[in-house]
Amino acid sequence: MTTTTCHVVTTPGANAYCVPAALSALTGHPVPIVETMIRQHLGDLPITRVYLPIALRVLTDLGYKYRDVLRDPDLTLTQFVHKTASPDRMYLVEIPGHALVVTQRRIVDNCHPNGVAVELYHTRRSNVRRAFEVWLP
Repeated sequence: MTTTTCHVVTTPGANAYCVPAALSALTGHPVPIVETMIRQHLGDLPITRVYLPIALRVLTDLGYKYRDVLRDPDLTLTQFVHKTASPDRMYLVEIPGHALVVTQRRIVDNCHPNGVAVELYHTRRSNVRRAFEVWLP
């Protein structure tokens, strides 16, 4: 999936956790809508942790496809962006305790809803735990 813009779509007063923010950035759906979709799988548990399997189910529900692209478990986020990620693709990435989107060599998450260069990202040296290329067929 080629993208020209990727940002978190939120509403005034919304407090987006990382997974809803990442799904919003990937799909263009507002965070409150994404949270409702997550709740369909999560139930009454709080949306305060990294629930990547549920995020992948929500993407599937929305018609998105994904594939695991992490081949080197020792890659830092910066290394992943420069060595693995294609700049014209979008990736759902998990680092310890956090989910984010990588696209166009930028990081989009709940702290950087409009994206920030990976070189300026505060946890750019964190190891990537899981990474999935995401696209809409």
